[in-house]
Amino acid sequence: MLAIIRRFFEDNFPSAIASQSESGFHPLQTATTVLFLEMVHADFELSPSEYVHLKKILCQTLETDEDEAIRMIEAARLVRNNGNDLWRFTTLLKNELDRPEKQEILVSLWELIYIDGRVDKYEESLIRKITTLLGMEHGEMIQAKLEAQKRLGKEK
Repeated sequence: MLAIIRRFFEDNFPSAIASQSESGFHPLQTATTVLFLEMVHADFELSPSEYVHLKKILCQTLETDEDEAIRMIEAARLVRNNGNDLWRFTTLLKNELDRPEKQEILVSLWELIYIDGRVDKYEESLIRKITTLLGMEHGEMIQAKLEAQKRLGKEK
């Protein structure tokens, strides 16, 4: 299975696979981190609170420490800069993760949206697009939104 994932990245990200190999990150970790980076940059502004929360989410979601999370962010930033095509990342996640894992990604994305205290129209558009690309339903996106609000103490 890892050979298939590696081949996918070699075919679609030939220049980025080298930085992934050097960093030692699994393609699923990189794909997830790229989606998180897309979300924090969706409103064209990366706030300090978003960056801190991004590291926290990576530590929790990918079960890593803060130093490793920072390295993941840098590796994903290189991959993101080399080929900003959400379809490639979401397809990998869609095919390899089960529904609860994809749901947790949606919750984390909503947390990143809410952490700076406002929901930007670009963030909302991006979460809808990612939901669809992950093969998830609108209702699952709403459930993720409500869960993120609950976790952050922002119930409406």
